[in-house]
Amino acid sequence: ACVGETLQQREAGTTVEVVAAQTKAIS
Repeated sequence: ACVGETLQQREAGTTVEVVAAQTKAIS
């Protein structure tokens, strides 16, 4: 896997966690 792909996957995972945290905070 390319480093760029790994970074994108890592950023995507972080975004999902952040969104989930925000959703829990709102609800």
